[in-house]
Amino acid sequence: MPIAPPSPLTALSDRVRHFYFNKYLLPLWRRDRYHISYSFTYKALWYRVYKVGSRTIDRHFREASGPGGYIYASPMPYLPERYADWFRFAFVRHPVDRLVSAWRNKVVRENYFGFAADQLTAMRELPGFVGWLEGLDPSMTDEHLRAQHGLIDMDHVQFIGRFERFDDDLRQVAQRVGLPLGEVHHLNVTARRPLGIPSELAERIAHVYRRDMELFYPDSGPMG
Repeated sequence: MPIAPPSPLTALSDRVRHFYFNKYLLPLWRRDRYHISYSFTYKALWYRVYKVGSRTIDRHFREASGPGGYIYASPMPYLPERYADWFRFAFVRHPVDRLVSAWRNKVVRENYFGFAADQLTAMRELPGFVGWLEGLDPSMTDEHLRAQHGLIDMDHVQFIGRFERFDDDLRQVAQRVGLPLGEVHHLNVTARRPLGIPSELAERIAHVYRRDMELFYPDSGPMG
């Protein structure tokens, strides 16, 4: 059964104690940042990992949480102890699959990273983009390319779902918090793995994200 959204007064109190405190005061003494979404209605805290069903998860929680019951926040620190009784979760994706999806969406289809015209042609070939990626620090780059474990508070997350079994794992999250899920509404769906990626190129991508491979896909190779 759906949970009633908070009253306007409760919603304001939630925003002050959580969102505004985390966004404007906590950065004065904490430097860590997470892309967090809060569902006050369902007491769920979601560490967002981009290119891993984010729009789908957002839609389900936004619609079910009601007015004032949900915030999709910008990067900010937070105090884990304040969320001890919240359900804290994230979703991850095979690093090679995720990187290729980001490349197709952010480079081939648009110029999200602002490459110069003469560079963009090379970046729209996957080997050229991977060569550029290898010169970056995966813990510091744009969130669409950042190592997934750095987007998650690994010391406090309770559940990490997998993109490869997305529907089943999202249903587990919904069951834990009482979210009325129904049919999973997939948004921004892309192919899970383009065919024809050379194994050497997949190995290079997996090496960039080797810590993610160790943490989340220890039994998988670069090709999945």
